[in-house]
Amino acid sequence: MDNPYLSYIQEDPKLNAVVSEALPELQRLSSMQIEKLVFYLKSLHGYYPKSENHTSYWSEFADKLDKLRNSPEQITLQRQTGSALLKGIVCCVLGGVLLAVALAALMGGQTGIGVGFLAAAGACVLLADAKFFRKAVLTSKEQDRKYFLSSIRSAKACNELDWAGLFSYNKASKSGPLSDEDEALLAAQVAELTEKLRLALYNDEYFQYSSPMLKTAEPCDG
Repeated sequence: MDNPYLSYIQEDPKLNAVVSEALPELQRLSSMQIEKLVFYLKSLHGYYPKSENHTSYWSEFADKLDKLRNSPEQITLQRQTGSALLKGIVCCVLGGVLLAVALAALMGGQTGIGVGFLAAAGACVLLADAKFFRKAVLTSKEQDRKYFLSSIRSAKACNELDWAGLFSYNKASKSGPLSDEDEALLAAQVAELTEKLRLALYNDEYFQYSSPMLKTAEPCDG
């Protein structure tokens, strides 16, 4: 099967001159050798020295996540959730009061008034659930989603993606202390997820999701 990415190399005279003779050998490299080569080539313009799992780097990134967690957008969403919950609670309390009045009216033989207050109590509970509690749940989910995506976007290496929670709650994750076997399974699962993510980013035909410069840049002569 033809590799469509080859055309991008052939269309760039300077790039093609550098790699054309080596292409037959490159195509015979193992997938791991290719990965090592890609890592090196990417490092020429995008090396990130804080990609090590070092405590100081984790602390620095944790501060960044904390700022995202307490950003104006997050605070606004948090307040919207709290406001919706409060309104829902008020509606439920009002419904409880109306229910008490309805029961008192029914016990006093005032059936019409009792049924009316009973219907009003039910309407308050339905309003609380359908409008306010539902809004609180959806807003809370949106808050979590935006925080998670902001955390992912702020990461610049696999260790920071891990600290941001990208690999959390995978099928090998367990709560509590982990045995050596559990640690090995978890490491293998994270490696598998990382490989899938890397391959997904590489599979970007026509560079639709990559830098526009890749589509428009002309080869430079020095």
